[in-house]
Amino acid sequence: VNRVFGAVKPCAIIIAETELWPNFLHVSRVRQIPVAFANLRLSDTTFSRARFFLPLCRHALKNVSVFCVQTKVDAERITALGANSELVHVTGNLKFDMKAPDGIQESGVVLRERWGGTGRPTVVLGSSHEGEETQFLKLMIELRVDFPELVAVIVPRHPERFNRVFRQISDCGFSVSRVSEWQSDAKVNADVILVDSMGKLLEFYAASDIAIVGGSFTAVGGHNVLEPILVGTPVVFGPDMSNFREISQLVLESDAGERAENFAALKLTLSRLLQDPDLRELRVNNGNQLLEENRGALQRTPRHMQGLLKLKNGQE
Repeated sequence: VNRVFGAVKPCAIIIAETELWPNFLHVSRVRQIPVAFANLRLSDTTFSRARFFLPLCRHALKNVSVFCVQTKVDAERITALGANSELVHVTGNLKFDMKAPDGIQESGVVLRERWGGTGRPTVVLGSSHEGEETQFLKLMIELRVDFPELVAVIVPRHPERFNRVFRQISDCGFSVSRVSEWQSDAKVNADVILVDSMGKLLEFYAASDIAIVGGSFTAVGGHNVLEPILVGTPVVFGPDMSNFREISQLVLESDAGERAENFAALKLTLSRLLQDPDLRELRVNNGNQLLEENRGALQRTPRHMQGLLKLKNGQE
């Protein structure tokens, strides 16, 4: 850390949404470099671990000039770890200020034409983890009895699992198309599409009728539930959204998405949504309203950091 600071020579440091690093904060204090946290969230795991080293945390946090946290719970937790409550501000979650890439929904429509457009209902499992794909594929076999043209899209979270997931799909008897092997604008005729290329999650969310957030049906804690909402796709997630607890709760309270406690419940949820386009549209509209009502962290956060970059001679 000392070598990095010596090379970069920062006049201030803003740490966005990350773990607490006592050594990093200690070195900052020794070098008299002001530090601020932006969009800070303390997960259950991080908070429990930090409490185990409470004296160390209290010492480290003394160098932090301002804490911009996502929720009241985060404010309570960082204060319990030793932060000065007068320096802690609940500014909201910057994820609500995300903007969809220009033309993403139009790109989704064009992408979907490759496998039949709206004539083939499509469900995407995004950012999936070990064990989720197998259960999802079993569920798709059952759903295809009532929806024979149903297309499943699987986007594994980790690239090193692409080949393994491909074998799992094939072993289930599905025809499968790998995105990495697509040629130009050639049509795709497959039961399952495996997105084995990076950076395409949002586009496939936009191309689907329903999005399932992976990492929520296993002990991972889920992934960003706002991404499907951002591109106008109804969202469903599993029982473990511990990494996005507050956001997922807001989604449920706003009727902008749905939680399925297991894959049996997920089958019923998907069947209901596939049969009811009005319900899907309602979820999309509620999601748009949820985003609009919770935006603003991007404006509130800088206001609490205006004095951070003042140098010792009083210049900005």
